[in-house]
Amino acid sequence: MNGLGVQEQGPRRGVPLVLLHAFPFDHRMWNDVIDELSDVWTIAIDAPGFADSASPRILMERVEPGVYGLEMFADSVATLLAKSGIDKAVIAGVSMGGYTALAIAERHPDLVAGLALIDTKASPDDHVAAENRRTMADEASRGISTGLRHMAGKVLSDETGDERPAMYTQVVKWIGQAPFAGIAWAQKSMADRPGRLHVLEGLDVPAVVIRGEHDDLSTQSDHQEMADALGCELVTIEHAGHLSPFEQPQEVAGALRELMARVN
Repeated sequence: MNGLGVQEQGPRRGVPLVLLHAFPFDHRMWNDVIDELSDVWTIAIDAPGFADSASPRILMERVEPGVYGLEMFADSVATLLAKSGIDKAVIAGVSMGGYTALAIAERHPDLVAGLALIDTKASPDDHVAAENRRTMADEASRGISTGLRHMAGKVLSDETGDERPAMYTQVVKWIGQAPFAGIAWAQKSMADRPGRLHVLEGLDVPAVVIRGEHDDLSTQSDHQEMADALGCELVTIEHAGHLSPFEQPQEVAGALRELMARVN
């Protein structure tokens, strides 16, 4: 629908929970959370170029001219929901999905009934991180993805890597399936994203900020400043790294269920 891959589950009642995945994964990283929330209306959406979504080039043709990055994804999500008759949704995003949720909150604030920001941050990349992303985007555009080679060890906690080898293997497999077009679009989009802490300061909706206790990519202070801006709770998920919804789905689902109860 609208060029975006969509996995919809649960009864169509109340306000839906929209789930936006991390880079370089797709909707499958939410599967266990969705199972925990079987009685909740969930809509997991694939980012441009990933899984069941059309390529970024095709999606660009369907939004405002000149809109390319996370803003294009945000606008596409808003259009998809509008065409489905949905005018309010709780938006939950992890890592890159969190950046997209922030873009939705800025560009389509009336759509946001609630917000969950997970293992992410509202600040932009520093110069070094942005240049690393642009290098990876350039490599991906040429069919190279060496930058992802050791990513599994960075996004999972050491505990998960050591004690749950099947989970580690699954993440490695998913990373290997990431398409070059999606990698290039995502890395350039994340490198170009602006800071959006001010968006949270102006947002008055139920919200939660969630962080895996061993997340080495988004710091405690990154999460605390978002929670402070939203005036909401910071929930720490034990035994998890940067992919807390995948590593500890029951605990993340519990925090999302509590948010949905406040919204509905």
